[in-house]
Amino acid sequence: MWKAWLSPGSSLSVGHGEMDEGHRALFRLFERVYSEAFKSPGEAAPRGSPQLPQRIEELCGALEEHFRVEEGLMEQHGYPDRLLHRAAHDGFREEIRFVIRALSRGELTPSLGARIAGEAPGWVEAHIRTDDLPLGRFLAARQAEGSGATALHARRTARRSGTR
Repeated sequence: MWKAWLSPGSSLSVGHGEMDEGHRALFRLFERVYSEAFKSPGEAAPRGSPQLPQRIEELCGALEEHFRVEEGLMEQHGYPDRLLHRAAHDGFREEIRFVIRALSRGELTPSLGARIAGEAPGWVEAHIRTDDLPLGRFLAARQAEGSGATALHARRTARRSGTR
């Protein structure tokens, strides 16, 4: 289902290796949740796999860790839209908390499993396209600025020392 998104050159690549690998890891986890939730691809009715709660907990933990990494990058590099981006994360965190509460109470219903398996990847895809792609471009520009500054410094140093 998400195989095309797992490839390094996919249309969901944001151009930042750490973020792209994080997205691929998340989609691999979505694939695992989906395979636990449904007997076969395209099946409308979810099944009650005993592994589903564990897979959902793994996915929720990985999403939270991924959000922390992105938020750290935004802070570290002074990303101007970091508050808006974090607000998008916070909205999804609320969904995650809802799922964790349902799991802890033993209230994981087939419809909730279907919602997680079916809707969450769409949210992540939309988030990557609208929030992460601009962040990836920003980080790439920052990296290019840093590389350019390093090269300029090397040339100036070489001129001062009389070498080229």
